Amino acid sequence: MKITEQELEKSPVFLKIKELGLKPEEFLIIGSGIMFALGIRDVKDIHDIDIIVNDKGWEKVKNLSKVYINEIGEKHLYLLGKKIEIWDTHNSPKYNFKDLHKRAYFVGKYPFLSPKDTIRYKKNMGRKKDAKHIQMIEEYLSNRIHFGGDDGN
Repeated sequence: MKITEQELEKSPVFLKIKELGLKPEEFLIIGSGIMFALGIRDVKDIHDIDIIVNDKGWEKVKNLSKVYINEIGEKHLYLLGKKIEIWDTHNSPKYNFKDLHKRAYFVGKYPFLSPKDTIRYKKNMGRKKDAKHIQMIEEYLSNRIHFGGDDGN
């Protein structure tokens, strides 16, 4: 069962995202976020959310918290006690923001990385927890296609 924008905003994490004032074209919720959007996992189970932003989005958030730079030069910051992690995609070797955003799955004004892109991303990460998430998303997509829907983007 898909979730609504109002249901998402019952979560403190999504209320904080709303407060950031990012326009839908400036950010994309990645990682396991799609599982909440599609109703695969309950919004009450949100522990953290990962977000990528374009240049305009980064300008809006970069002064809200300490900025960290990883070993390959990617900038990111944490908000809400590390429940929100925001990544700058400028010069990112991992993310083509524009391309990924074209295929975004929307719940109201919240853009999520598409289910198929999420599967590709999680397969590339190769973490143990991702295998279970991939299986859950693939089962969801399989059932949607079998019963006449397609949220696969």
